[in-house]
Amino acid sequence: DLAELVRGAVPSGQEEQVLELMGRSASPVVLDSLEILGRYHPDKKIAKTARKAAYRARSRAATPIR
Repeated sequence: DLAELVRGAVPSGQEEQVLELMGRSASPVVLDSLEILGRYHPDKKIAKTARKAAYRARSRAATPIR
């Protein structure tokens, strides 16, 4: 079901770019979505990209702005 939702929302071949853009968001909902995609998406490449984007988003959120 998760893969179908991603396929319906993101054009094929653009998954990595969309996930990277999502990772730039400060929204907790987006972060949760990336973590879920990273954990459960059946395509290992997409799952890895989602995990990396979630990690970057968490790191960015934890870094104070100067």
